[in-house]
Amino acid sequence: MITKLKRLKSERLMKRLRVIQCFLVITAGLLAGQCLAAEKSGVLDWYQQMLLSTPVSGVVEQVNVIPGQQVKQKQKLLKLDDRGFRAQVKKAEGVLSRATETHIEARREMDRAQELFDRTAISVHERDLVKIEYTKAIASLKEAQAELVQAKLDLEYSEIRAPLAGTVLQ
Repeated sequence: MITKLKRLKSERLMKRLRVIQCFLVITAGLLAGQCLAAEKSGVLDWYQQMLLSTPVSGVVEQVNVIPGQQVKQKQKLLKLDDRGFRAQVKKAEGVLSRATETHIEARREMDRAQELFDRTAISVHERDLVKIEYTKAIASLKEAQAELVQAKLDLEYSEIRAPLAGTVLQ
């Protein structure tokens, strides 16, 4: 009877151990399932993606970066053939020089005409014609200055530089 009792206790103990073992296996399986559930496939999205371009068109002369490359702020990324842009700057400088000289001469002519008008040596009509020429000279000077600024901007735009540090995607 004592042996039977010991055997019963032993069998109960074995059953409890199996129950605990099953519980541990199930718990481990659930935990593993949760771990697997935590693995999700996804696509990495860029925090701050920028498309860069230039407002001028031209032939690409040089590309200084490759996809995946890290770049610093203001690093040159791409360069267009700038010979045409440099020629436009030279042309605009010449036009500005001519307009400046024309303006200086028109100013002298205006002063001379006003002096002659004050002495009543020329008519109002003749003085007004000189004023019109002077106004045209001022307009030509301003136009030449604006053309030079635009030509210099186009030359500057013939390069694309990184606006901030980052990674080149393509």
